[in-house]
Amino acid sequence: MTGRNIGLTTLYNMVNSTLDAGRDVEALRELHRQIDVEVIGAYGWATSSQSMGVQLQAARPLLG
Repeated sequence: MTGRNIGLTTLYNMVNSTLDAGRDVEALRELHRQIDVEVIGAYGWATSSQSMGVQLQAARPLLG
């Protein structure tokens, strides 16, 4: 992200927006998705992708 010359707030605004689809932003979104999946699995909260999606959507406002 140093190539964009932006800070964390701007970066995560882009990650949480559906408007910016640069490869670097998409890669960061995917990394966060993978982290979410691993954390959910570690806690044993969900096993199906459908219920996992609901949990991720419910948690999104809490995550910023």
